[in-house]
Amino acid sequence: MAQQVANGPSCYVDPSSPPSSYAVAGVLEGEPGAVVRVITATAIRAAFILPGLALAGVRGRKLFVGAALGSTSITSALFILYGLRRAQLLQWRGDL
Repeated sequence: MAQQVANGPSCYVDPSSPPSSYAVAGVLEGEPGAVVRVITATAIRAAFILPGLALAGVRGRKLFVGAALGSTSITSALFILYGLRRAQLLQWRGDL
């Protein structure tokens, strides 16, 4: 189980961040159901990326793969960002 940060993700996630940021932080904190929230947020984001790719001329299977990879890359970047922020916070507090 992940070591919890006092006050949870609100310590290192900006209050104006979208729900996907809190879902990623929830996974890092070991919150129940957070993995499902991350998968859902990633799928919804892919649905928003898909029309842009279609307008750019991407067709067929590449359209869906591109939207999924684009969304997954954003989720991966969030994990890296919030993982680093969380580690810095834990180190600063002396918990790491």
